[in-house]
Amino acid sequence: MKKNKLLIYLADLAHDYQKMRQFVPLSVGYIAAYAYSLYGDRIEIKLFKSPDKLLDALDDRKPDLLGLSNYTWNLELGAFVARRAKALYPDLPFIMGGPNIGTDLSDIESFLQERDFVDVYCMYGSERPVADIIGRLLDQPEANRNGQWLRAQTFDRCCTLVDGRLSGNAASEPEKELDFLPSPYTTHLLDEFLHEGMIPMFETNRGCPYSCTYCFWGVDALNKLAKFSLDRAFAELDYVTRFGVDFSELYFCDANFGILKRDVEIAQHIRARYNETQSFSSVIVYWSKAAQPHMIEIGKALGHLTTTYVAFQSLDEDVLGAMKRKNINTEKLLHLITSLKEYTHSPQTDILVGSPEETVESHLKSLDRALGFGILKINGGEIRMLPGTEMADVESREKYDIKTKYRLFEGGIGIYRDELIYELEETIRATSTMTEPEMIELRILRALFFGSVTLAEHWPLLSYLSHNDVSFTQVLLEVIARGKDRPKFADSLNWLRKEAEDEFFDTPEDIAKHVSNPKVRDNLFGENAFLKLNFGYMGRIILDNAEYSAYYDEFRAVLIDQTSHFSSPEIIDDILTLCRSRNYLDRCLRGNAETEISLTLSSATIEALLDCGYISSSQLNGQEDALHLEIDPVTANQIRMKFDDYADRLNPFTMSQFMQMFWGRCHMEPRDRFLALKENDPMRTSGFADSVDNMLDNGLTEQVSK
Repeated sequence: MKKNKLLIYLADLAHDYQKMRQFVPLSVGYIAAYAYSLYGDRIEIKLFKSPDKLLDALDDRKPDLLGLSNYTWNLELGAFVARRAKALYPDLPFIMGGPNIGTDLSDIESFLQERDFVDVYCMYGSERPVADIIGRLLDQPEANRNGQWLRAQTFDRCCTLVDGRLSGNAASEPEKELDFLPSPYTTHLLDEFLHEGMIPMFETNRGCPYSCTYCFWGVDALNKLAKFSLDRAFAELDYVTRFGVDFSELYFCDANFGILKRDVEIAQHIRARYNETQSFSSVIVYWSKAAQPHMIEIGKALGHLTTTYVAFQSLDEDVLGAMKRKNINTEKLLHLITSLKEYTHSPQTDILVGSPEETVESHLKSLDRALGFGILKINGGEIRMLPGTEMADVESREKYDIKTKYRLFEGGIGIYRDELIYELEETIRATSTMTEPEMIELRILRALFFGSVTLAEHWPLLSYLSHNDVSFTQVLLEVIARGKDRPKFADSLNWLRKEAEDEFFDTPEDIAKHVSNPKVRDNLFGENAFLKLNFGYMGRIILDNAEYSAYYDEFRAVLIDQTSHFSSPEIIDDILTLCRSRNYLDRCLRGNAETEISLTLSSATIEALLDCGYISSSQLNGQEDALHLEIDPVTANQIRMKFDDYADRLNPFTMSQFMQMFWGRCHMEPRDRFLALKENDPMRTSGFADSVDNMLDNGLTEQVSK
């Protein structure tokens, strides 16, 4: 008699109650691919991303094993599904794995005691442990395949509770090579998710040699590097880019892309697939902190598809010491920026807020120094406390007098089976060197800074101000101070301040009480959905033409005052007009979606833009009063398609989603700049690249020495 296949449900769940970008369930894809390679047609594995689809499947049929991933963005969602599954099938074996757990044995025990529905927790890389569990289940008669039996077993890298106490081990033998894991792409396990337009994720290696205190990669068990073969990486890229679906981005999960010399070949392969298919418009990679010479070749290959990412986190020595990042060579990273300024889309870094030993002054100085280095995409918000990281442990909290609060976060909330489920993040709100009121003021400034710099709203202006030694953070402080008395602009600032003040709660219980109010619950979605303020602020003012104009009027007033010793109102007006005209989202909203425009500017403004290096004489095409701008047509087409999808529900939340899909690429650029990047032209044609030179020349040596 033929035995039934062992039915396994594996899910990497994500909240999808609100429409927002989703990523393929790569983690459970690996687990499934490896299990199939061992057990073939003895098993049947179904993968899930959507909680509703998994709940429907559970209602329809009981699996022999249920496994869920555990990240900061799906902890409570997974708990909700697991409890419902256990209510339906009390003896159902249930396993969980993922990094959202402490690494000390006492932390693991506490986690499992609070979540008694978990039969076994798989630590670190879960492919082998889950395969062992499946193999053991296959050897058991159906009557023994239950949670109680599973808890009584011992598996490498797995923990469980026996009589309420921790059993098992969290030790991890690092892998050296990863090709024992078949590709979930080329085995077609992720096809349905690609068809849905979910963003493809790739791993070419795992592990990180650094020990940053705020990062889970910094734990000892994950500090050895393991890699997939080049043939494997190429095959996955070929499969996805030729799949027949267009994606806004390809996302690489490597902690240090470029740490290996062979990553040059991977980058060249990505470029070749883009040139062939144009099925994606950007590549997200986290560059190696080592800034090795071959990374220049990576940047040249990827060109306009990516940014030159350098992970500073802070530019203050005391702060870097507290983070254990003093082994990051700043000068090498800056050399990488200067070497790639003419190839990649823009330099990028992170400057975190609220780090131990940081003050308001040191934070503003880090922002200005990053701008001075020519970095035009500066990310980083408040620091989240991740389980298992050094910064989250009791010793660090006491040493730096770290005070934290809790908040909801964008996309981490939904209603499933008529029950409100939401995720929380614990975030630093004060330290021994920074108060919470100071954090709020920085939150407001950072929202404006993010729009101007990282979202590219004011890149021409930044080039002009930097060339003339004007601190942009001081400009923003004055814009905020004056804006409080300007009615329409004050509306947007007041909204921003209220959001910044109201988003945090002292305890998870306070949030539970807050969201239990029916009026609050109704406001959690739609136009008032919880969002990332840095994106949401720009989304709000772009949607409101009057607020957007007031925003520009306030910048104009402050800039005319602060630049009167070297500029004129005419030049300021022209540069701000140029800034606003570049915003392709705004142009689409106003019914002008052309991918190329010509903008008339005064001769004085043209000269100023030439002097600061934002443009070069070749970009004028012989015209002394006009600047030609354009946007990557692949990106423009994807933006227009998204506008069509969201046409009936445009609000700050949906606008923030656009910006996250296309951030830094929603603005038009001088024509030659775009062409040079797209064609990966080794010849320097871009005046914009010259502007980075000028920023660097205006004090790079001095800033490094500081």
